[in-house]
Amino acid sequence: MRKIVLIAFLISLIGSIGYVYALPVDSVKVVVIDEKDKPVSAAKVSIEGSRFFLTNKSGIFKFRPAKELEMPIKVVLDKAGFVIDEFIFYEEDKEIEIRVKKNEYFLKELVVKLLNDSGSVMASHILEYAGEEYHTDKKGIARIPKKRFVPEDFIVDGYNLDKINFAEKEQIYVLTLKPEVVEQPKTILADNTKDTMTIETIMTLTQEQLDSLIFDQYKEEFEKISAEIVEERRRLVESNTKIRDEIDHITNKLRNEKNLTDEQRQELQKYVGKLERSLIENSLAYNKAEEKTMSFIERLKFIIMQKDSINYIAIKKLQAAERQRIQAEKKAKRTIIISSIIAVALLLLAVVFYSIARKMRRQKRQLEISNEELGKIKDTLSEKLIESDKQKAMIEEQNQQLDMFVYKASHDIKGPLKSLLGLSKLGLTSVKDENSLELFTHIHKSITKLDKLVSDLLFLSKAKKVEINNSKINVGGLVQEVVNSYKNIEGYGNVNIDIDIPDTIDFTSDYNLFYSVVQNFVENAIKYADNSKGDKYLKISASSDDEKTEFRFEDNGMGIEPEHLPKIFDMFYKISENSAGSGLGLYIVKYNVERLGGIIKVESELNKGSVFVLEFKKTAELVLN
Repeated sequence: MRKIVLIAFLISLIGSIGYVYALPVDSVKVVVIDEKDKPVSAAKVSIEGSRFFLTNKSGIFKFRPAKELEMPIKVVLDKAGFVIDEFIFYEEDKEIEIRVKKNEYFLKELVVKLLNDSGSVMASHILEYAGEEYHTDKKGIARIPKKRFVPEDFIVDGYNLDKINFAEKEQIYVLTLKPEVVEQPKTILADNTKDTMTIETIMTLTQEQLDSLIFDQYKEEFEKISAEIVEERRRLVESNTKIRDEIDHITNKLRNEKNLTDEQRQELQKYVGKLERSLIENSLAYNKAEEKTMSFIERLKFIIMQKDSINYIAIKKLQAAERQRIQAEKKAKRTIIISSIIAVALLLLAVVFYSIARKMRRQKRQLEISNEELGKIKDTLSEKLIESDKQKAMIEEQNQQLDMFVYKASHDIKGPLKSLLGLSKLGLTSVKDENSLELFTHIHKSITKLDKLVSDLLFLSKAKKVEINNSKINVGGLVQEVVNSYKNIEGYGNVNIDIDIPDTIDFTSDYNLFYSVVQNFVENAIKYADNSKGDKYLKISASSDDEKTEFRFEDNGMGIEPEHLPKIFDMFYKISENSAGSGLGLYIVKYNVERLGGIIKVESELNKGSVFVLEFKKTAELVLN
């Protein structure tokens, strides 16, 4: 009975290990994200000793594990500058979420030194790491650029990795290797019996005695090794958890505490390096525990194979058959995988073609709808354009009628105003009564303002109708003529007018319009001079280059407050209600300057004066209206 129980247990154990790979296993989705939950692309990840898979732009890849995954699982990351922070396996969703963080202590160059089991340097040896070959020098050192230390990736032909040390001062990983030993099957029973048992002695035993001896010999060892493996795994998981927590604590301290000295930071960084090496050593120990488990299972295989026969040749044949079975399974798997890939590729290709065709049909329909809508919009715009042209023509006609009305009204008012102005002057000279004289004075001022307003309106109306007649202008002569025309005006002698216009100024424009512009600036400088200043002046200057001609009118008059500057060119705008002007002077100036193809700029400060700048580009087109 004990024989049957032991054999059934061993067969079920070997069956779960040797044939689990033949069972169908669902694919697992792996997601790699950083500390900010952003996907990490181009990261190489190995799950439970599988080959390395590369994440896509979304930080995802899918793979089909060799067997059903159970926690704790083994995850290896190969991504420069990153280490694993934590990972979670969602069994129901078949998804592994791996959270990584930046490794602030990642070595720029991996330096490895090889020693044999006697401590001697292994010079001129070939070291394979991450699929690439490197040669050790005379000191047994190999330099691997920009690689992260992963013990499982080191391969030295004929040797196994025994232990790892890290020399902090030289920043070198020292790997101790031992020769690879191929264990030969041992004869059961001979090692654990006090007396040497020969083949003849074993053959004299009954089947029941032989089964009892096998069961008693390996029962205690099996229970002991199983308990050791479980305890070692539990200890390694707890140790790794504590080490990761300590690394996170120190890393947060380095980031957040600003009062640490450089020496303290270096010590903490060295300590973190030691902790990370402890993680590596734990990983190596975990791998050794796995190797120990597999070795023990192999021994159990030999027990079952030797149960019915001690013949070594038969065992060899069974081993060869097992290898052939494994190779056949691998070949069958590769065939299935390749066939699946081809089928999936064809299916994807068909889906892509179908999607493209469907998208093209949808786009074609959208283009047809868009063309119909554009046609409707075009018709609507045409109608609106026709309506806009009609409204524009109507507005132009109304403007012309308005201009004609202003011109006729101003012209008709001008005659009576002249008569009133003459009568008011006569009253001022002939009336002797003081009250009547004061009354005539106010009447005269009001009529003068009204006459100025009517004159400006007539001038503006004529300016809009007049055609521009360009000719080359002697600017200096024109300015002097304007200044001379004001010699008999009150206040002329109180303002010093300085004219600085070179004879080389080349300026072509409409003489009359430009004359009116200069006339307005000269009149304003005399009219609004600051009588509180002893030295009142108006400076008129001009300059020219290949691109433009510029005129400056600078005075030290009363100036203009900042809040009035944006509005001084508006029609009928006056800075003060008591101003003697009509509010049209600067509006007419700006209108004429723009008709001549120029622009006008002003700078002014209250009680200090103003500067007006006229700028005419030599390629400017004249405004006809």
